[in-house]
Amino acid sequence: MMRSLILATTVFLSAIATAQPALTRGDVVVSGIPHSGLPEDPSVQPFRVLDASLHVKYAAEARSALRFVLDSSLRITDLTGQRYNGSFQMVSALPLHENVPVSVAVANDGRTFILGGGGWLSIFAADGTPSQIAPWDLGSTGTNIDLAPDQCTLVFTGASKRVRRYDVCRSAFAADFAIAVPGGYVRALSDGGVAVLHDADLSFYDVTGRMTYSLPLHVGGGWFTFDATAGQIWINNGRFRLSDGKLNDFIEAPFSPQSFAVVDALIPSSTSMLTRRRAAR
Repeated sequence: MMRSLILATTVFLSAIATAQPALTRGDVVVSGIPHSGLPEDPSVQPFRVLDASLHVKYAAEARSALRFVLDSSLRITDLTGQRYNGSFQMVSALPLHENVPVSVAVANDGRTFILGGGGWLSIFAADGTPSQIAPWDLGSTGTNIDLAPDQCTLVFTGASKRVRRYDVCRSAFAADFAIAVPGGYVRALSDGGVAVLHDADLSFYDVTGRMTYSLPLHVGGGWFTFDATAGQIWINNGRFRLSDGKLNDFIEAPFSPQSFAVVDALIPSSTSMLTRRRAAR
């Protein structure tokens, strides 16, 4: 089953082609970097779909670029609560409690969770029925949320250098873990652990909070996502080998994309890199 995939773009798309190629495994969805086929208009942020070899499959103008998530059926929800189908045509909208959203997570069944900059969590059932969790009930949150493979556990970094877990199926907190983690961009791993991008490294933690792997970074990054090829990771516009940080591919651009996603990304476990390191000896 395709995992819900974080990161990529759009409130409004213009010039949508009628024969847009279908999204397939390994495709890269990018926004916010120039493309030679689009007007040199600084107010227009382009939206692109590239194949696994980074050849442009589709490009359009996007009047603004925001992160969105693709669920297992390639349904799309962006940070502002707009929903799109697999051809990026808007099909509905979700009323947000806050108008300054910062992160979105979508379950495979269409449930949507949008974190506002003021700490409110807007929750929408698959049919769009809304509910909210107030910041004084949710507590401290970092810069993003992610949904674990169990489709119930939201993970995020919080105060006191810890990773926090909230069960959206039971409306209850699970115990915090990884209590010595600097704040950073967090992604859920396949076995219940997390990977957290810090200023100087990307670290894996298992479900008990034990650090299992850490990759020193030679480049900074505000966010990351996994690739459809095992052992590969995207940080901003570069694709790196997770075992040693070697840069394998990059998207040429004068500045980093505003958002990025990989269709059907392979989400590793917290101990997957331990196996790779032993095999390399």
